[in-house]
Amino acid sequence: MTGWCKQAALVGLGATVLLMVTVGYLGFNDVKHLVVDTSSKISSKARSSLPILHKFVEGTADKLKNLTASAVSSFVPKTIDLNTKQHISYGSKNPGDAPRGISVPQKDASSDNSTSQETAHGTGEAPAKQGPVKSCRARSNIVLFKMHKCSSSTVQNILFRFGEEHHLNFVLPPVGNYLGHSPFNKRYMIKFPLKEYNILCHHTVFNARGMAEVMPVNSIYTTILRNPVPMFESLFTYNNMAYWYGLPNSRALELFLNRPNYYYRKSDGGILHVKNPMLYGLGLPKAALADPHAVDRKIEDLKGQFDLVMITEYFDESLVLLRHLMCWELDDIVYFVHNARSKSAVKTVPPKVAAKIRQWNYGDVKLYESFNRTFWQRVDAFGVDRMKEEVSKLRERNQYYKEHCIAEVTNQNSRVWHPQGIPIDSFLLRKEAAGDTMCVRMAEPELLYTDHIRQVQKSRYGLQ
Repeated sequence: MTGWCKQAALVGLGATVLLMVTVGYLGFNDVKHLVVDTSSKISSKARSSLPILHKFVEGTADKLKNLTASAVSSFVPKTIDLNTKQHISYGSKNPGDAPRGISVPQKDASSDNSTSQETAHGTGEAPAKQGPVKSCRARSNIVLFKMHKCSSSTVQNILFRFGEEHHLNFVLPPVGNYLGHSPFNKRYMIKFPLKEYNILCHHTVFNARGMAEVMPVNSIYTTILRNPVPMFESLFTYNNMAYWYGLPNSRALELFLNRPNYYYRKSDGGILHVKNPMLYGLGLPKAALADPHAVDRKIEDLKGQFDLVMITEYFDESLVLLRHLMCWELDDIVYFVHNARSKSAVKTVPPKVAAKIRQWNYGDVKLYESFNRTFWQRVDAFGVDRMKEEVSKLRERNQYYKEHCIAEVTNQNSRVWHPQGIPIDSFLLRKEAAGDTMCVRMAEPELLYTDHIRQVQKSRYGLQ
């Protein structure tokens, strides 16, 4: 079949699928399963572009829902029964209001395709679990783009636990916790005797096409963003940029921002990058980081590539949306905060310095503001009162596990990696909780948990 014939066939398939979704004959999850079934029958090159099809279908959800039944009835047989199955709304297309939070009593003191199963609880009475109405199947395939200094280690721990509990397969680096420092490529991962994996959640540079080569086409893609001012301060401090630039610790950030282009050229941006670091992590090339048009194009591309972009400042609300997107249980998303600096190491950013950060990283500001708007559109579609209720339940469960599991929060734990001079909080378990699987998993630091999963998966496939 010639190239133009293949393209015409793909367009025809897409139009047919969109029509079937419009009238409710197919759900959006069904579309992904259809693409999965199709993918096994085509070449690997063509297969890598299939995620674009189901992302496009999902991104078109609101437009499809605006079609009325009377308009559809003129060209669709009336004998087709409309599918009444509930789906998660992807929000309206109208711009959202200014950033806002949901007022819920704070009980949480933190600072900085298998069937769902119950996880271990240990002993003692716990508040009742609240699971989603089971009109859906728990999803197992997910890509978390792990954004630096945005609470992504905490989300990663949630995925570690779910994957271990359900014996899923992870995309894993051969050593450490980085899948390379350049756009993701499967050459950076351990080669297991698998064509596809379930979970990709370690540090890398985002590359949708490369990830599609190892992840199923029905994978959920998610990441998390943070207000660029505290994010940049955290990145700058955590990675000891004062040392690399030869600046005094007490004024390093201020002095850097007085001459950012000078220091930027001096280090060629650095491995983690100090110019629009969130956009850089998401795959915008270094040469384009100062190009406003390239920034705008990248943001639009990302809207079609991610199913959910979470927001650090609204972490609990983000996890509620993730839980419903994945059709998981409430206890699947409980958490302890990981890889966070002790409060004594968190610096307040003066207003003048904050303004300079926003000016220097204006691309990250646009990125954050854009996805903050779409985030609150999704919360509105989910239901504000419903969100308040679910956030309250999540915090109740978090508080239970803190009391049940944790004896002490410490920054002196030798099992946890600390950047030079930066105290990092971790958790010491109560003696009664030392044998509790849930407590152990929730408290396990990122590097040690990665080593554990790597050993388990190597043993599973005889690679020891």
